[in-house]
Amino acid sequence: EVGDISNFEYLEQFGDHQGLSSVHGYRALKMTWRDYFAELQVQADVSIQRKKKLYRGGSANNPYLQDQYHTYEEHVQPRNIALTLLDWREDLASEWVQDLDLIPQENAEVWRHHLAMVQNA
Repeated sequence: EVGDISNFEYLEQFGDHQGLSSVHGYRALKMTWRDYFAELQVQADVSIQRKKKLYRGGSANNPYLQDQYHTYEEHVQPRNIALTLLDWREDLASEWVQDLDLIPQENAEVWRHHLAMVQNA
């Protein structure tokens, strides 16, 4: 649901976060994440008019064929987007807790393997 292009475009426009998709790091929001989600949850639903180019067939260079478009409406529900993102955040947090619990075991295994290689070399 969040991955829909209309939802994505809405999120970039929300709070004037243009270019958010090209940022690969944290602190890209212009407010705290709590404020961002609180504000997102109280936003009204939005309808967006979209235009899609129709397949016309024929040669791409044919001057007699005119491009035709289909116009349709998509609905963006900011509250649902926020709830979905918060669910993802919760899922990631629980996965990270499990992964962090595995680090000491993985570290011990790496050391065991390293010592075995040194002793047998």
